[in-house]
Amino acid sequence: MTGYIILSAVLVLLAVILIRAALFVEKKQNTEKFDGKDINDKKALEHLSEAIKIDTTSVENLDKNADFSNFYEFHEFLERTYPLIHKTMKKEVIAEASLLYYW
Repeated sequence: MTGYIILSAVLVLLAVILIRAALFVEKKQNTEKFDGKDINDKKALEHLSEAIKIDTTSVENLDKNADFSNFYEFHEFLERTYPLIHKTMKKEVIAEASLLYYW
């Protein structure tokens, strides 16, 4: 008897999944094709050049005396260089030095 109940429950669940999958409609997002014409190559190279001068090499074993000053300097560079991103997106600092941005 319990075998029929479990089988019935599985079949109902499978039917619900199949119906939802068949009726699924992907939401269209308003996106524009990016052609790259608005990129200022010189400015992009300057930003890259400045960014790679900041040593953000991570270490395998962190202790309580770890120095994150270079990471903080890089965070400031990002905020100064890309202010629109910092206005538009939500920034979360993870494990004191890692950054995660939410759109």
